[in-house]
Amino acid sequence: FHMVTSRGCPYTCTFCFDAKGFFRQRSVSNVIEEIRTLKKEYNIKEVAFWDDILTMNKKWTAEFCSAIEKEGIIWSCYTRLDLVDENMLRAMKKAGCWNIFFGIESGSQKILDIITKKMTVDQMRKAVNLVKKSGIEIRGSFVLGLPGETPELARETINFAIELDPDYAQFTLATPHPGTQLWDNAEEWGTLDRTSYGEYTELSPVFVPHGYKNKEELMEVHKEAFKRFYMRPSYIIKRALKMRSISELKRNLSGMKVISGITS
Repeated sequence: FHMVTSRGCPYTCTFCFDAKGFFRQRSVSNVIEEIRTLKKEYNIKEVAFWDDILTMNKKWTAEFCSAIEKEGIIWSCYTRLDLVDENMLRAMKKAGCWNIFFGIESGSQKILDIITKKMTVDQMRKAVNLVKKSGIEIRGSFVLGLPGETPELARETINFAIELDPDYAQFTLATPHPGTQLWDNAEEWGTLDRTSYGEYTELSPVFVPHGYKNKEELMEVHKEAFKRFYMRPSYIIKRALKMRSISELKRNLSGMKVISGITS
């Protein structure tokens, strides 16, 4: 089951429609009560927390880990790399957390500063090592075609993704949704199709930074990201060694077919 324990995000990344500047979170007891209801009514075994930043409050997170550990379920969540530390990760792992999704966005410090990520490449590198040390799987989100980007800077992001080597990497295209800072000043950084909302999927190049020749060049870099990350022999071997069931094998083969379609 999916659950949400909080609303808002106090950070102000320019491309993100969830960057509201505020954050509020339900009490731990309220969240645990819902989990118990789901266990009773639906016999759930796992919860995926869809909060933008589950670990915003360290005290709340510590109390939550202590409480959810007693419920005997596994769970995953989203958060920022600068909002986890070794003690927190150890507690999360002990409490049943098996996977964390991190918005890494770019491997270029220049781009991170432009989008006001308020994090450094070195911070991310160190935090990823801590997560790996804890035994929690990592999903990393990378965005291509951000303001100020060129194909060369995009390849810095691809190289960074390969260096960090998360368990899964998501490569999307910068999409200036209405209400974001990037929507308001898109023309300063590139060209934006403000009419074809059906293409605002984060996989279509509705926004093309000035550093690219055209949409086709941006799409070629996007394909390159998937190919270089997922077609590495070392990655394929790592995934194969982690498979423990036929269903997992089928899921990974299905994923490889999708990747092949994207990169062909």
